[in-house]
Amino acid sequence: MLTLRELEEKFRKWLLEEYHSRVQKGQSLGPQDRWEEGGYLPRMPESLEQLDLLLVMVARKRRVQQSGIAFEGHQYIDPALSAYVGEEIMVRYDPMDKGSLKVYFQDKFVCTAICPELSGKTVSLKEIVAARTERRKELRGELAEREAAVKHYVNPKSRAKGASSRAVEEPKEVSLASEEPVKGSERKEAEVPEKKKLKRYINE
Repeated sequence: MLTLRELEEKFRKWLLEEYHSRVQKGQSLGPQDRWEEGGYLPRMPESLEQLDLLLVMVARKRRVQQSGIAFEGHQYIDPALSAYVGEEIMVRYDPMDKGSLKVYFQDKFVCTAICPELSGKTVSLKEIVAARTERRKELRGELAEREAAVKHYVNPKSRAKGASSRAVEEPKEVSLASEEPVKGSERKEAEVPEKKKLKRYINE
């Protein structure tokens, strides 16, 4: 019985060496010759990472640990992972080649993590320590920038200055004390209306 790897190799050989060059019934050219005759150039992705997104369809979510990424009983490592410890990432891989994982964080490519047991490659402790040190420097810089921004907004002097510039002049209170008092006789005349005379006769 053939293994999956042997079956893939036989199928690839048949496809490239026999099928693409064989002229089918009712055709004058084989598939490869007809393709080349048409002059069609497919649109290629801009990078290998984008090509992997198109071809490597298997995706899984994992959380980065101090020791790397645990996936299907194996440990995958890369110096860049030290910046994402505790974060949830997306890994994409080729089912036919599990020696490496394509790691993405928030839809952005991070690195290609390798499994030393399956790929035959390894990452030295020196590289991991250097990556962690670099990440600490980046975090210190970000914290310093945020601290400076907070101090700028909570500084009492700047707040007082901003408050004085936004202050609105209150309207002056209108005082009635300056008005001249009304004399008693004038007030009485104003309050008592004029009496009407009683009309007793028509000819009056």
